[in-house]
Amino acid sequence: MSKQVAVVTGANRGIGFEICRQLAQKDISVILTSRDLEKGKRAQERLAEDDIQVDFHQLDVADWDSIRNFKSWLLDHYGRVDILVNNAGVLLDKGDDLLNTPPGDFLKTLEINTVGAYAVTQALVPLMQKNGYGRIVMMSSGMGAITRNNNSSIAYSVSKTAMNGLTVMLAGALGG
Repeated sequence: MSKQVAVVTGANRGIGFEICRQLAQKDISVILTSRDLEKGKRAQERLAEDDIQVDFHQLDVADWDSIRNFKSWLLDHYGRVDILVNNAGVLLDKGDDLLNTPPGDFLKTLEINTVGAYAVTQALVPLMQKNGYGRIVMMSSGMGAITRNNNSSIAYSVSKTAMNGLTVMLAGALGG
């Protein structure tokens, strides 16, 4: 069997970057994705400086054409995906309270953090099903806990609460 293939969204820095590092160190073929082409290439180069090889492909989870193009590229280059880490996300309303969060920031946050993860998952799950194997990791946050009520970063919190609900629904729909 060939090496497992992992896709990590929003991986040019932070947690996503470190996930790429650790998966590659486990001899998994890793595709680091980033909305920003230059930042993604720099992230790939930083890992290469540590002798960690990952592929890079630009992916904007809020752009349906970008997702379709990525899936096509993935099929052409790997023919499969075994692991999907939905890490891409934004925090546009840092510290804003409920009544002061601009609706546009609220909508954009949901579009990227929740709908984007859903769209990428929807695109890639058939590749996992075709191979009879797959793991999906949905990166959430303690701010997504329904019991948390601190009236700060409302858009981000709601997007992560929705991500938690989506995770439960995906697990049910995909048989665990």
